[in-house]
This record gives sequence, structure tokens and C-alpha cells, in this order.
Amino acid sequence: MMKMMKKEFEPHIEELFKEIPDEQKKLYVKKYNSQNIVALLIGAFVLTICLTGFIVLMCIDEEVPILELFLVIFMAICAGGIMLISIMALKSSAEIKVKRYIEGLEKRKTTAVAGRSEQNNPNFNKGLVGLETQINTNSLKHEIVCINKDIISFLNNEALITISKNLMQEISLPINFLEYIFIPLSTPRNFSTLGTYRAPESSYSFVYPQGLEVEPSPYIEILQGCNGNIKLVNETSLLFAAIIRKAGLSEQYDIPYNTADPHGCAQIKEIFIKFDKTRGTFNALYRQDIIKGEKTIYAYYAFVFLLYYFEKIRLVNLSKKILRENNISENLELQDLIKEFYSIGLDDETIKIVAVYIESDRRSNKPLINILSQEMASQVNSIISEIRDKEHIERLLTGTIRKKVGYNIAQIDLMSGVDFENFVAELFRRLGYQSEVTKSSGDQGVDVIAKKGTQTLAIQAKHYNQAVGNHAIMEVVGGAKFYNANLCYVVTNNYFTKSAKELAATNNVILWDRDKLIEKLNEI
Repeated sequence: MMKMMKKEFEPHIEELFKEIPDEQKKLYVKKYNSQNIVALLIGAFVLTICLTGFIVLMCIDEEVPILELFLVIFMAICAGGIMLISIMALKSSAEIKVKRYIEGLEKRKTTAVAGRSEQNNPNFNKGLVGLETQINTNSLKHEIVCINKDIISFLNNEALITISKNLMQEISLPINFLEYIFIPLSTPRNFSTLGTYRAPESSYSFVYPQGLEVEPSPYIEILQGCNGNIKLVNETSLLFAAIIRKAGLSEQYDIPYNTADPHGCAQIKEIFIKFDKTRGTFNALYRQDIIKGEKTIYAYYAFVFLLYYFEKIRLVNLSKKILRENNISENLELQDLIKEFYSIGLDDETIKIVAVYIESDRRSNKPLINILSQEMASQVNSIISEIRDKEHIERLLTGTIRKKVGYNIAQIDLMSGVDFENFVAELFRRLGYQSEVTKSSGDQGVDVIAKKGTQTLAIQAKHYNQAVGNHAIMEVVGGAKFYNANLCYVVTNNYFTKSAKELAATNNVILWDRDKLIEKLNEI
């Protein structure tokens, strides 16, 4: 374990040592020496006690107790070993002392130890116990500078920008989850993942270092906007982020598993499948030389930020598109906006999402989505509750029954890829089919299977922000054979390219584009 951690942080330590000021190096050396002097004194004290005990035992007239004598000798050997290691550490060069001190800081900051249960179930994992992220001001400054430098470089890489936008559409990682990865957080001692210890909200915090001079970027705007305490209450999301920050670019990490919560376990596995695709893409970008330079953990955090940044822009634009399509003014106050959203048939969750992204675009300090969502949740709920109360009284006065509102295309545009697959399955159920979503892994290119009579439909659901190409047609045709389907469908909230339409016609694949989807929505 120690060798693995040292190997993981070695490139970072080498890079960090070159940039540390001489005064800071002297301070690190002093602290490292102090630690080893304390260890040396403790070892000497224990050794003295052991020697005294040995003399006392040997002076006993009766037979010498073998067990006590063995224990004293063992303790003396351990104390001697501690003294020897401390003396060797004190004699090492200043460079090695600084590196070892920084290595210790990094381990305390990012190491998350997965405690295995001794229960009979070998898959049971207690989770990450004792997660401690004690931020050192200088290491925090260095982390921010390094990530920011990579972000500025990435934002000038057109190919990388295109890939980042499309990757988020493909894997549908929750945007609020990504924030926990690239924002440096401090967490309480004895942090537990399964509720044995739950810290108060204020224990999770981030403070932007004062006097940090860096080149402006979207990343710095967000960090400066978070100057003060960030309160995070989603313990599960924080757990995911901790594991991913620990895993970095390596292939080995522990997935927490709780047999008492199979539904939560399935969600955890789904997140990690998506995470693996993200990390795999990042490594492939270096192998294909699309990202140049050194591959570091900071470059990975910068890549995660890039995914977040462009997904946030996409969701803001989608929210504005809903306003335009429904002739709603962007200049309305929040309360009036929410009333307009409610009147066009958006459900409560969609109203909250759209309101958050409209508000995030209005604010100049670029707030985190997590914080803004928490801040606005009660306000939005209060406004919707007031609207419903008025509607209820009006219905009682007039004796009318409010028609249940179904899906609309605005809600669908704001769905994740997984949500869209579930929606397509429900759509076909409402159209008279027995339908179900296939497993996320090993689906053979088919997202939904629908059956009615002798018909078996293999359906590919594509939630895209651009035209769907040939790959969707090829995937569903190949997967149809696996499921013994006699009809193939591709359903999207967007449109199809010309070549995709031609390929579909050749292979008898039925295409439902945005217009067809709106037509079917009206039917149900």
C-alpha cells in the first residue's frame, strides 16, 4: 500500500519541489526534523523502560518469566527500529526531507481508506472510513494554480472541447456530482459513509486562499465566487468524489457496497461505470496526443472541470430555449418565471432545474449548482405551493377538475440519457406495448425492448444535442439479432443526419426524430 501511494504521488512531488520557495523548503525541513526528533525521543524513552524492565527481570531470584521477558525484548527491538529510522531520516538530504514531508501531506489530504468488514459476505464494504482532507494553504494554492494552468490550455484545444461536449451527452454524468471532484474540500475527521458518524453541514468547507495571483479563467471565477464556506449535505456524492480523487489515473479503487441497500448499490455501480468511461477517455486523449504535455492528477481534475463547464453552458442554453419557445421573457422576476413555467405544464423538478440554470446565468459570481440548488429549493417550493393553493381554491369555487399534464419536449430536453431511456420505455407502454429498459452494461446496442403480440421492438434511445449519425442505426441493427427483435427503432429528441436516414431506409429501421416525438407526446 505504501509503495503504491509513493508511486502515485512521486510525479507530483517532483514537480512541486521545483516550485517551492526556499523559505517554505526550510519550514518543511524544520517540521520534518521535529517529527523525527519526537519519534527518536519516544523510541529512546521506550528503550530505556525496556532495558530497566530487562534488568529487573534478570535480577529476580526465582525463575525468569519467559512471556514477560519476550515482550520486553520485542518492545526494545521495536523502539530500536524507530530510533534507527528516525536517525536515518534526520541524516537525509534537505530535498528528500521536503519530498517526504509533502508526501505525508498528500496522503493525509487525499487517502481514503476502505475498511473491509469481517462478516461472512466478502462483498460487503464498510465504505471509506476516516476520510480526512486537511487542506494546507500552500498545497491548496499549488493545486489551484496547476489545475487552472491546465484548464486554460484545454480551453484553447478545439478538438478537446468538442470531445468533452459529446462525452457528457454519451455518459450523462450528473453535473452536480462533478463539482465535488474539482472543488478542493475539507472534511471532518472520522467521516463515515454509512451513517456511523455524520458531520454537521459546516464541516464540509472550501476557502479560496487570499493573495493567490493566477491567470483568470472560468475555474478561478467559480472558486472566487465560493470564497467562504461551502456547505455540502450530500454524503454519498462526497463519498464518490473522494474515491475518484483518490483513484485519479490508477486502475485500482474500492467501490463501497452495502448489502442492506441494493437500490443504492445499483446507483453506485452506475456512477462508477460512467466514471470509468470518463477516466478511460482522458487516458485515450493522451495516447492519441490530443492532450499534450505531462499527464498528472491535476490535468484529470481540469478535464472533469471541462466536462462540467460545457455541460453547464448546454443546460443554461436549453433553459433559455424553453423561454424562447414559450415566449417567456428572460427579464421576469424569479417568482413570475416560476409561474410561467408552471402554466406551460412543467413538473416541479423541471421547474427547479430550469430556474436554477436561469438564475446561475444571471449571477456574476458563477455559483456552484449544488449551492444554488440548495439556496433556491425552498423558495421555488414555496412559490409552487402558493400557486397550487390558489388553483385548489379556484377549482372548489368553480367545480372544475384540472386536467393532468403529461410530458412536453422542454422536459425531455432537460433529461439525462438514463432518464430519456426510461421515458422512451414509458412512452411505448402508453402506446400499448410491454416495454422495459435493458441493462446499462452489455445492452448490445439496444436501450429498450417493447413487445405487442408477435412484434418485438429493439429501440435505441439517443438523447443528443446534435443530429444523430450512422452509429445509432448500426448499433440497433446489430442488437436486434441478440434480442430476436423483428423491428428496429431509433428515438431521439433531436434529428438525424442525411446519411443516417439513408442507412435506416436500407436496413428497415424506423426513425422517430424530434417532430415525431412531439406528435407521439400529443397522442398520450
